[in-house]
This record gives sequence, structure tokens and C-alpha cells, in this order.
Amino acid sequence: MNPINSIANNIFNLIPTQEPKGLQNADDKAKRKFATEFESLVLNKLFDSMESTIPDSGFDTDAASGQIKGMFWMFMSQGMAKEGGIGLADEIYNSMQSKVEKHTSVVDQKV
Repeated sequence: MNPINSIANNIFNLIPTQEPKGLQNADDKAKRKFATEFESLVLNKLFDSMESTIPDSGFDTDAASGQIKGMFWMFMSQGMAKEGGIGLADEIYNSMQSKVEKHTSVVDQKV
């Protein structure tokens, strides 16, 4: 399988198909936090897949170095997501906002 397709399939499996139950009536700050954390998770998965393609240098083969690398990629993905990332958080947040607006307009029309 093509590595790009493998990465894309892993990412698409992570994307929620509906708004999480705890966020249906959440405020904007909670929705923004969820979207950012989700983008961080996707970036971390992407970095993990990318890191596995880098040849082993042989210098860092102990368990501690593996944990350090994992922490590095985790903090890198969190930092990137907080600074705007690849735009996924914005898309998720906008999607949650549009669902609220559609629901509100349907309720207003019924009243």
C-alpha cells in the first residue's frame, strides 16, 4: 500500500462523523478546545507515520530515547495545533458552529 494512502486512511478513521455528545450544548471555548486537541491528535498520528519512515541511526536504541521522541512529537503537534496547525481545527469548529446555527434557525422557524 502506498504510504500516503496509509496515512490518509489513518487520519480519516480519526475524524468524527458527528459532534461529540458532550459538546452539543457546549460554549465556544470548549468547542475550540476540542477542535484544537483533535487537530493535535491528527498531527501526532501524521508525525508518527512520518517518523517511522526515517532510517534508524543506531545511536538511540534504548527505551528512554523512544519515549523522548514520542514526547517530542506530541508536544510538537500540540504546539502546531495551538498556532493554527493545518487548518483542521478551524474546519471542525466551523462545522460545529454551522450545525448550531442550522438547528437554531429550524427551531426559530417552528416557533
